[in-house]
Amino acid sequence: MKKFFVTLQICSFALGLGILTGCGGSSSTGNSSLPDPALRFFNASVDAGNLDFYLNDDKIAPNLAYLGSSADFQTIPFKGDEEGGYDVAVTPAGSADELDRIQKTFDRDKSFLTVALGLANPGSELQKRLRILNIDVDRHAPIGNKTNLIIVHGGVLSPGNDTPPVDFQTQGANPNFPVDNPKFKKTIQFANTGADDNKILTVDSGLVTYLVRRSDAGGQSSYIVQPANLAPGKLYLALISGVLDLAGSAPNGPRLTFIELQTRN
Repeated sequence: MKKFFVTLQICSFALGLGILTGCGGSSSTGNSSLPDPALRFFNASVDAGNLDFYLNDDKIAPNLAYLGSSADFQTIPFKGDEEGGYDVAVTPAGSADELDRIQKTFDRDKSFLTVALGLANPGSELQKRLRILNIDVDRHAPIGNKTNLIIVHGGVLSPGNDTPPVDFQTQGANPNFPVDNPKFKKTIQFANTGADDNKILTVDSGLVTYLVRRSDAGGQSSYIVQPANLAPGKLYLALISGVLDLAGSAPNGPRLTFIELQTRN
């Protein structure tokens, strides 16, 4: 494969945000009595078309369309730091030209979301480039009438505009001031998750209207206004994607997609 390395910049960016992106910073868990790691793959790149995902040059998640994912978590054999862990790569479907490649040791008894986000063709705006984000996730179901969310900011702004952090929040009760008095609000940097240290945000289940808006914006405007009826006892990926400052009806416009993830005991 043709290798396109931007790992150093990604590592520096990720470490500053506290995200595990497979840059050699995670410790391996070698206790052979523990289960092997499990992965699920997602394509959140608005301009890349269908994507193939590879582990150590073996195609493991082929031909994933935009906003598509592998059907379930896939168990992979544990490979520790002494074996070099795994090379994780992504290419356009059917191509050998790599869009990104990183190294990651996936710990035993953990589950990971592997998300391709950003632009395959960023032009001179390399901060918007496509990159692989690996997120370790607690898949235990919440108790009672609660829902667990993992929020990922993969949206960008149109050319010439820097991609800002966004606020993910509930809509306020007053229809004239919908961004005021939310039940919660999380600020999320681009290519990052928006929950607490364990990356899980627990919210009320049922029908709720969620907003995604520029975190430093005044006024009442939002990029996305999205009602969602989320079931209790479930875990969802809340994936922010698309070109956020386009009209919502545009094919590449802003999207907030809730994808149910399989829980485990």
